[in-house]
Amino acid sequence: MNKNQLHLRFAFGLFLLIVCCTTSAYAQPPAGTTSPSSGERRRPGQSADVFDSRAAAQAIAQPLNSVLVRIRFKTSYGYKSESTPGKPGLSSCDVFSVSLANAARPAQDGVLIPVRRPETIREQYEYYFCEFLVSGLALDQEVAIAASVDDQAPWLGGTQSQVPMGYKRALTDRQRTVRLTQSDPRATMNFEVIYEPTGDKVPSKLPSDLIRTKP
Repeated sequence: MNKNQLHLRFAFGLFLLIVCCTTSAYAQPPAGTTSPSSGERRRPGQSADVFDSRAAAQAIAQPLNSVLVRIRFKTSYGYKSESTPGKPGLSSCDVFSVSLANAARPAQDGVLIPVRRPETIREQYEYYFCEFLVSGLALDQEVAIAASVDDQAPWLGGTQSQVPMGYKRALTDRQRTVRLTQSDPRATMNFEVIYEPTGDKVPSKLPSDLIRTKP
């Protein structure tokens, strides 16, 4: 083997070594990140961190300077009306009332603060959800929001839709407060329907494990 061939083979081997090292460096993810799971496609610029897609979608859909008031109740408690037999109707959220409990300042002077009633009732994990939106709120103020449920309306469906003797429908809270800021211009309030004793004395025998008193 002559000297030229030896030099050529050495140069070619060095080239392959550089290519292999470069490919390995690009294939290795940066420290502190994880590669996408099999079959998952990542959009350009998307972080490798795991995130709640529904929470992200809600943050995008919910406007700034607003509070999402989420009222949930067990599917076993039933609902107010039906759209089709066995399915909750859109007016099922009419049994709830959401309003401002204090004189909150609007984000824009002269514009009323709207409280939007949900257009649909949502079902997830054996719960129904009615989501109200209070928007157009000014930042850096204490905002008190009150919620209530109509205890007189008869409910349909569910295994516990009839309120037991000695109880009434109520929410876990009557009123809650929040302060929106520049760094947190959106907020969520969660309320839940419970069966609460009507008097000071709690009935000795609960009709079901699904029925609980207010903490």
